[in-house]
Amino acid sequence: MDQFKIRACVLNSELPVKIRCLTVEEFNNGRYDIIIASDEKMHSTRKSKNDNSSGVARGIDFRCVSNVINFDFPRDINSYVHRAGRCARGNNQGNVLSFVSINEQNMMVLVEEHLTASFPNEQSSIIKKHNFKLEEVEPFKYRAQDAWFAVTKSAVREARLKEIKREITN
Repeated sequence: MDQFKIRACVLNSELPVKIRCLTVEEFNNGRYDIIIASDEKMHSTRKSKNDNSSGVARGIDFRCVSNVINFDFPRDINSYVHRAGRCARGNNQGNVLSFVSINEQNMMVLVEEHLTASFPNEQSSIIKKHNFKLEEVEPFKYRAQDAWFAVTKSAVREARLKEIKREITN
């Protein structure tokens, strides 16, 4: 994201709870335009007494989320509803874009059935499917590859040092 001058941050379960909360607070205050989050629990042999849940999915107060993009389709209905609900808090509305692989299609069908049963008064389909050909995204692929080549060990190290400095000052 940095390559495209997009103000973004990363939120994952490897970060201490206080840092996760600070990151979300800064996102909510507009410091970042995009937050890249993983709600999967990381497998670790070491657990903190104060951190009963190492995932980032539950109990975090994201505000004013307009779009949720699922690069990995959630593994169960509740996870999908929870992720999608990030952009539908209160009177807010938003969009959810989910990339679904062939292996994930069965779960997508279950999610669609659940949502259709939950919102029977909806006039149109809850989930709108869009099939595309890979050729249609070729230009994006090349731009993404250019950005990926810029992600070197030194660039990652510099980004991490920048984050550590930011954490220390906060």
